[in-house]
Amino acid sequence: MDAFQSRLTTLKNDVFEAQSSYCRKVLSLSSGERMVIINGRVLGTLRKNEKFVQEDYGLLEKHVQSTYGEKLAEVFSGKDHNRGIERSDLIMKVAAVLQTKPQSKGRTTISLRSEQYSVIKVPAKDPNMPVFDIIAICDPVSNAAQKIGPILLILQEVINANIRVVLNAREKHSEMPLKSFYRYILEPKPLFTDAGDMTAGPYARFVGLPESPILTLNYHAPENWLVEVVESVYDLDNIKLESVESGVHSEFELEYLLLEGHCFEQSSGNPPRGLQFTLGNRQHPVMVDTIVMANLGYFQLKANPGAWLLRLRQGRSADIYAVASHEGTDTPSGSDDVQVIISSFRSQVVKIRVAKQPGKQNMELLTDESEESGGLWNSIT
Repeated sequence: MDAFQSRLTTLKNDVFEAQSSYCRKVLSLSSGERMVIINGRVLGTLRKNEKFVQEDYGLLEKHVQSTYGEKLAEVFSGKDHNRGIERSDLIMKVAAVLQTKPQSKGRTTISLRSEQYSVIKVPAKDPNMPVFDIIAICDPVSNAAQKIGPILLILQEVINANIRVVLNAREKHSEMPLKSFYRYILEPKPLFTDAGDMTAGPYARFVGLPESPILTLNYHAPENWLVEVVESVYDLDNIKLESVESGVHSEFELEYLLLEGHCFEQSSGNPPRGLQFTLGNRQHPVMVDTIVMANLGYFQLKANPGAWLLRLRQGRSADIYAVASHEGTDTPSGSDDVQVIISSFRSQVVKIRVAKQPGKQNMELLTDESEESGGLWNSIT
């Protein structure tokens, strides 16, 4: 503080005028407003009754120094930045950029007693480039190990990583845990033919399988993927290789991405049994439809990437109910339609709350007659 006061007495009025102009034009501060800027980090505007005393400055300085200040000063100490002001400005600019990035949750160091027998090491392809360190711990005869192996190999190729796989096996098994042959279909980048066209897609190949047992070929896809077999000569649920001449070939195709949701009544919180939704666009409002299940109010609709309109089905559903609120949608402000944009392969779940129309509070979607012959959907409770 003494050094600051000593420096303050040597400053001329034009310095304060320049700083005052900077506060008004750049920081948009009014007369009397306060703000603290340290290493590019802005704190404020401070409230009129908010105190920011000497101890606060000291704590803030310690925090900034421990976060980036000391590390950056050490990095630039050996560089060609001899002048203190130049180095200080450079540290401030770099710290300001780093602070805009989200902070990671933390790093855990895994210490191993020995790596002689139970660790598989895969070195990075290019040790001269930045290298990531990846450590995977798994039981080598578990279902998870079947999946994690190919994923690690793809990561090693895509991000140039040193990989260590720690085998954490159980000492004894009453029976062999793995009862399936598994292939993970994943490519590090898109594949093209010599003519420049995209290939038919990645594939999995199994060789050396036992021929006498009856095998089943199936897939593990995300829950919102609707995958169907588009080409297969044999019954994939009953494959006996000793009866096959030249192997089994099958092709699968991603047909739809499911739009999933839950629907409840706004007043009671119960699922509206028998309520029907439609999905489409403005040109074709009804392309697919569904009905809300009685348990958990669950519903699902077949969709594809694009913008969709989710509506109550015309008839008793739209006559008795109206959409009161919705979550997980992409509806523009001021729009009465419920719009959903499917822009990725990830699962998208919407939550809809409905309320009965005025004068329809005592009406039910399912009458006694329809409940007796409602079929499959009404039987789900």
